[in-house]
Amino acid sequence: MANSTDPELYRFVLELAFYLLIAFGVLVIAVAAVYVAMFMKGNFSGQSIARILQQTDGPKLVTIVLIILSSSLLGMLGIIKGEAVIALLSGIAGYVLGNQHGRRETEDKTRSD
Repeated sequence: MANSTDPELYRFVLELAFYLLIAFGVLVIAVAAVYVAMFMKGNFSGQSIARILQQTDGPKLVTIVLIILSSSLLGMLGIIKGEAVIALLSGIAGYVLGNQHGRRETEDKTRSD
């Protein structure tokens, strides 16, 4: 360990990362099962399925959660410093909040057409 991290902290963070990965996998599988059940029960066309998937932010949410978890764990290990973690998290917050504003404008334009 080049950054002189305490071995006990290192084991704790690895165990925490392992359990978070399992929980995240269970969540993704549950969401996938809900989507499969929804699509099996309904009579959806290809266009309506594309519209539903386009309106959901599943891939963005997954990416944001993984970035937050990984930056937090790397910060706990001391691999990246506090300023870098803060920069990552504030960048994500700006992206999410800025994206919500753009989405509202798009929805308003769609409704008025």
